[in-house]
Order: sequence, then C-alpha cells, then structure tokens
Amino acid sequence: MALIIAAPTLWWWHCGTCLLGYCFARYKARQYFIPSGQLGVLPEQGLVLVSASQQHWQGQLKAAHLYFHSALLLSVKTEQGTRHIGVMRHAMDEQYWRQLCRQVLQMI
Repeated sequence: MALIIAAPTLWWWHCGTCLLGYCFARYKARQYFIPSGQLGVLPEQGLVLVSASQQHWQGQLKAAHLYFHSALLLSVKTEQGTRHIGVMRHAMDEQYWRQLCRQVLQMI
C-alpha cells in the first residue's frame, strides 16, 4: 500500500536513473566503437590488429560476442591488458560483415 502512495512522488528518481543509464551506455559505446579506422584479422594466428586515429594496437583474440546480428564485440588480450572493440554491421558491406563474423567466430 505504501508503494502505491510513494511511487508517483518518485517520478524524478525514475527520470534520473534513466538519464544516468543512457549516459553510461553512450560512454561505453564511445569506448568500444571507434568512428573510423582499420581492423585486421589474422585467423591463422588468432591475431587482431586495430589501427584508428588515436588507437594502434594488436593482440590475441580472447572472446567474441555477436549481438542481434548487428554488433560484434571483440575482447583482445594485448600487452597492456584486455581491450575491447566493437564493430557495427552497417559500417561495412554485407559480404565483408559475414566474412568477418565467420572468421572471428571460428578463431575462438
């Protein structure tokens, strides 16, 4: 009964937590998804190469997760520790997307 009375007065709490969650999601997306650059994959060695405007690194692929067939998140072990990079489906042609997914998922 108390929840029914108190819940409508906490509308600001719901708005604040939604806004905080949205800001956190944008922050994480900026960390993982680089706006432009090159991604190289060497399936024989399990090596991932990343070359972007501010990031140049390489390492061994640890894990790959495909989300909703539109986003691929790679976990790569480098000398500095584990790094993550995300690739969106609409960032490349369909044939290259399928080839990338196939190669990466076979590397694990």
